[in-house]
Amino acid sequence: MASFGKPPPIPTRLGILGGFGSLATAHFYYRLVELTPAAEDAEHVPVTMVTEPSAPSRLEHLAGLGPTPLPHLIQAASTLVHAGADLLVIPSATCHAYYDDIARAVPAPILHLPSLVMQAVAAGGVRRIALLATTPTVQLGLYRAPADRAAVTLLTPDPATQAHLMTVIQQIKAGHDPQSAQRRLTELAGERWAHGADALLLGCTELPAVYAHAARPSPTFDATDELVHAVLHRFGYPIG
Repeated sequence: MASFGKPPPIPTRLGILGGFGSLATAHFYYRLVELTPAAEDAEHVPVTMVTEPSAPSRLEHLAGLGPTPLPHLIQAASTLVHAGADLLVIPSATCHAYYDDIARAVPAPILHLPSLVMQAVAAGGVRRIALLATTPTVQLGLYRAPADRAAVTLLTPDPATQAHLMTVIQQIKAGHDPQSAQRRLTELAGERWAHGADALLLGCTELPAVYAHAARPSPTFDATDELVHAVLHRFGYPIG
């Protein structure tokens, strides 16, 4: 008789490894609270958060321009586990370049954001999606392998467009005008590289934050919201 195993146990506390960047982390927690079907405070997900904004830049390290942030990431993940977190998330797509090393270093499971996002894309019937993400995320193929497993074709910007996109992401991190960022992102998503896509993926978790209260291109998948949905599912909440 085939055995399919037991479903994973419902976690008791979520650990958020944040600060990469700070806005993306704050937006993730905001959306977790906003999307949780809770009638009172006691019904929300128990959370412990550690932010490591002083760690070496993962963008610089992945570009070969600076030291690795990995020891800081492992220390932060260990702190979360010692604080009682039995399910971890990293609300940064780029930080998933270090996912395997972090996952090996701690006993608690860590949700894999790119894989969860591409599963949601495939479940939504999308077969070709245009990716807006950081340059290391694109170059390292952090969404590419999950897309291949999900039978989804991933469209990525040409080098010039990707450079413009990184400028926008850095401006968002620096707190520049979100409306200007929205306009520029919409322009970049409408260029030739994205033609033929069924949908747009906000794959860098800074990007959903600038659309928090603004219309976005449709249809659009939001990496932050997909991670939130996965957390709520693991904690046993009903999700639509």
